[in-house]
Amino acid sequence: MTAAPELGPAAPTVDELVLPLLELARGLAWRSFKSAPYALDLDELTGVAREALCIAAARWGGYCAAHGYDPTRLDFFGAYATRRIKGAIIDKARAEDYVPRSRRAKITKIRDADPDESKTDEQVASATGLSVQEVLQARADAVSRPVLNDPQLWAAAHNQPVEPEDVESAAAVSLVLAAAVAAMRTLPPAVQVVLALHYYREEKLATVAERLGLTTEEVTQHHKAGVVAVYAALRRAVADG
Repeated sequence: MTAAPELGPAAPTVDELVLPLLELARGLAWRSFKSAPYALDLDELTGVAREALCIAAARWGGYCAAHGYDPTRLDFFGAYATRRIKGAIIDKARAEDYVPRSRRAKITKIRDADPDESKTDEQVASATGLSVQEVLQARADAVSRPVLNDPQLWAAAHNQPVEPEDVESAAAVSLVLAAAVAAMRTLPPAVQVVLALHYYREEKLATVAERLGLTTEEVTQHHKAGVVAVYAALRRAVADG
C-alpha cells in the first residue's frame, strides 16, 4: 500500500497574515501623515494602508508561487506588505498633491540647499538663486502639501527613480525590528509609554513627563531602561541572524 505523501505546513490564512501587521500599517500611515498634517487625513491614510495590507494578504499566495517563496515565511510577507502599503500611500499622496512641477522643483532645490532647515530664507535664496518670496512660497507648499519624508515615498511621489527593495533583505531587517518590538512588549507599561511618546510621537522627554505627571528624572530613568533593553535585544537578533 502506497503511503500518503507528507503535507507541508498549511499556508497562513488572510487573518493570520493581516492581524499581526495592523500596527505596522497604522504606523506607516502616521509617518506619512505627520509630514503634511494639513494636507493629508490620518483616518483616510490609515484606511488606505489597511486596505493595501488586506490586498497584499489576498495576493500573497500568488506572489510566492511566482517568485518561489515559502508562503509560511511571515517575515517575508511583512517585507512584501510594507512595499504594498507604501505604494498605496504614494498613490494617495499623488492624488492629493496637485502642486505644479515647477513648484516641486523649487521645494527639492530648497531641501538640497538646506536639508536641516537651519538657514535663513535669505541664505537659502542666495544658495538656490530663488527670490526670498519664492523660498517662502515653496516652504509653504512643502508644509501644506503631501511632501513625504520617507526617501522612497518622496522619490516616487515626485517621479524620481526609486531603488528597488529586495524582499529577502527587507525580511532580515524585519526580523531584527520584530525582536525590538518583542523586547518592548516585555517592558513595564510606564517604560513602554515613555518610549512610544518619545520615539513614535517625537515628544521631548520633558513634554512626556508633563503629560504623564512624572518628574523629568523618572521619565529619563524609564527611557534609559527601555533603550538598554531594546538595544540588547537588537544585538542578540543580529548575532543570531
